[in-house]
Amino acid sequence: MRAVGCETVARAQGMTCVTNDVALRSRCVDEKVEILWGLELLVLAVKHGGILAADAADIGKQICEMNPRMGKAVLDQFLKALASAK
Repeated sequence: MRAVGCETVARAQGMTCVTNDVALRSRCVDEKVEILWGLELLVLAVKHGGILAADAADIGKQICEMNPRMGKAVLDQFLKALASAK
């Protein structure tokens, strides 16, 4: 029996998959499931009034510090997107 993946559940339920996992993102593309990077979700939360931009910036900085794969360019792009989301 094949395990049901996140992309399968998201497609069946009409949900968006929020992930930074490259392999999962690839499967979502194959399954035609809408996907967001984790930091994109924070930008949307600011845009819709769910979190203050300053708090989102702090969270994003902490995420980037904890994840060595996310460099300065990713953080800079995130902060720029946050500034335009206000």
